[in-house]
Amino acid sequence: MQRVYYSIYGKHNNQQTILNIVLIFLALFLPKIALFLYLAIPIRSFLTINDDRTDFKEVEKMPSQGIKTYLDMSGKDPVDFQKMIQRYRRQVHLSGSNQALKEKAWNDFVQESKKSFNISEDQLKNWFNRPRHR
Repeated sequence: MQRVYYSIYGKHNNQQTILNIVLIFLALFLPKIALFLYLAIPIRSFLTINDDRTDFKEVEKMPSQGIKTYLDMSGKDPVDFQKMIQRYRRQVHLSGSNQALKEKAWNDFVQESKKSFNISEDQLKNWFNRPRHR
């Protein structure tokens, strides 16, 4: 779970550290500007924490083989896959009670996952606790 946690939250922690270092350096020369820019940190945190928490919960619900597949993704793949999941969730949310739009969102997500990451529909169904038969 530590690797899952780092794969989801780690990128923001690294960005946060770099941003803090830059702002400290900037504060030496332009303190008023640095103070103003420092306000971006809590705003950014507020905007990203919900997506990260949701991603962590989704990955945590996966069976152990699914978590292994997720963690074995290399490079930028986990980030791209998380973006696909978020896009899918938004489409489902926006579709409201329209079942046809939800199915279209799922089918698009399955096709894109197969094409980009070679993840089967059965694996995705396991990850997202969807019924095997429609």
